[in-house]
Formats: sequence, structure tokens, C-alpha cells
Amino acid sequence: MADSTLCCCEYVDENGDRKHILECCCNCVELDYCFERCITCKPIPYSLLTKIMAMISERCRVPWKGGARQCSFSVILPIVMIPLFLIAAAQGVWMSVVTFAFLPIFLIYFHFIFMKFYSYTPFFFVWNIGTFFTIFIIFEYIGVTLLEIRKKNHKWYMVFLIASLSFLLLCSNLILTTACHPAKFIGSIMLPDDCTEVYFDILYAICFVTSIYCIEAAVFILSVILFEFWLITIGMTGHEFRNRSRRAILCGLCSSRPYSKGIIRNWVTYFKGTNNVYVHYNI
Repeated sequence: MADSTLCCCEYVDENGDRKHILECCCNCVELDYCFERCITCKPIPYSLLTKIMAMISERCRVPWKGGARQCSFSVILPIVMIPLFLIAAAQGVWMSVVTFAFLPIFLIYFHFIFMKFYSYTPFFFVWNIGTFFTIFIIFEYIGVTLLEIRKKNHKWYMVFLIASLSFLLLCSNLILTTACHPAKFIGSIMLPDDCTEVYFDILYAICFVTSIYCIEAAVFILSVILFEFWLITIGMTGHEFRNRSRRAILCGLCSSRPYSKGIIRNWVTYFKGTNNVYVHYNI
């Protein structure tokens, strides 16, 4: 049968029969026999496990133009199991305990299974990549929407910004003085003097562009810090600043600021943490 006659969810199995991917759980004789031996506490022969793994590999497919394409079971499993584990663990305290206690057993068991039947498996590689993207998606679409800077943690937010700025500037200076010709500035403090030869060696070039990246990130963080300092100085929150009248000039200095007590008192009130203007601050 020509593949062009197949719809996106159909395929031809090893026996030449036309199958649909929705039939992946139908007519599983080997799996039924394996389950029967499990519930009757009988040993499962190695040949039966081999047939089951071959059957899973044959039926694990994704819809594709011209017929369903075969996809590795070790690739599909992490993509499906990671969200299922997280959803199951989120159902309650005891579900979290059971899920995270079962997770190492699950990974160790499948490690031996895949090592037994495959000489090479991308299971753990895909698991790591899937974990990274799952955490990133949860943080971006759930965590960030719940993220609020309030009066109690606004100072820690500022400390984090200043620490990040210091870290980036220190790293960029150390990398630049290593990749470029350094020159003494004050005492033991050194600054880059000549960077004209960095692109003659790929390692030095990577160091150089990394330091430029650090400087660019530091400039961005510095702009955020200066913006925060300005808000504290004029006694406004970020929410009030973004929703100010478009006719307001001088970056909010001429806007209505009911909580402002003057530049000095605004800073004193900020460090004391007693002003209601900082009770609720949205990023």
C-alpha cells in the first residue's frame, strides 16, 4: 500500500496491515499476557519483555503528512511524564510525598529497562531538556503573573539588582583584563587597555564577547536601578508612573503624587518602610 494513500494518523505495521494511531492500545496480546503473569505473581520471561518493547516502539507514532511517523518511545515518555508528575504532585500534600518518592524509583527502573533493550537512549537527555522547558514555561506563564514586589521584599529586590550589577561589572572587568592587554588604574585595580587582537584566537574572542554581554546586561540592570531610585525620590510606585497622564512632563515630576513628602523624607520613609506607597508594588 502506498504511503500517499494514508491519512496523517494512519500507518502500515510490520505485518503490512493498515493501522490507526488510536488503535495503539488495542490487540496488545503480549501486554495482556505480561499483566496476567504480574497479577498471578509469575516471572516474566525476557523474550516477552523484548516483544513488548518492540510493540511499543512500533506503535509509538505522531500524526504526519502522508502517514503517521514512528517516534522513539524514550523521547515521548519524558515529554508526557514530566507534566503528569507535576500535576499529580500538585493535588495535595500526600500526593506530593508519594509522587516525589516514586520519581527516583521510576527513573532508576527505566534506566535499567532502556539500558537492557537499547544500546543508546536519549531518555535522560530529553528528560533534562523537558525539565528545563517545563520550568521555564511554568515560571513565565504562572510564576511571573503571581509575582509582586511588596513593602517587605522591595528592599531585597533592590539589593538583588545592585548585587547583580556588581557581579556583572566584576566579571566583565576580570574577563576583559584577561583577554585584552591590561593596564593599572588605581592600586591593584586593572582596566583593559588594548583589545585589538582578541579576534585572532577563538578562545579570546569568546571571552571578549562574553564580557561585552555582561556589560550590556549591566547597563540594562543599571537603568532599572536608576528608575527605581527615581520612583523612590518622587514618591511614586511603578503602577502610578505607568498610568500617569500622558501630558505629564519631567518623568512624573509634575504628576499628581499624593504620597510624596519631599525628596529627603521619601527616602527616609522608604528605609523605615512605613509609607503606604510601598505597600503594593507591581512589577
